[in-house]
Amino acid sequence: DEEGTFDAVVQYTGSDGQLYTKQVFTDYFENATTREPAFTEEEAQMMRQLTVISEGDIDTAIVLIDGEEQFGIVSLLVHIKSATHTSGGLRSWFAGKKDVPERPEFKVQITYRNEDDSLSTEGVF
Repeated sequence: DEEGTFDAVVQYTGSDGQLYTKQVFTDYFENATTREPAFTEEEAQMMRQLTVISEGDIDTAIVLIDGEEQFGIVSLLVHIKSATHTSGGLRSWFAGKKDVPERPEFKVQITYRNEDDSLSTEGVF
């Protein structure tokens, strides 16, 4: 943020079913699970690309969208949620309906400080 706070946090459900919140640059990602990519390399290249170059310090962090450097950023929110498949069977009858997307969810919002000191928020994807 504009005060120099730099929180790069990831939250995930581990292989043990526990919810973990970790600092990207300092914490160990215990019980992390991986999945196959949701897109082919060719499909990914057709999408917008958000790049954050940083060593964990806000003063030297650079944000690029499709290779173009962004200026005046107040905050950056990145939300990625992978699709999961629920198992069927008797247990699913009692578990109730879960709000789980069929496809991965991607949401990126950037809040900029405008020249007139107002704020504007734009969706990247």
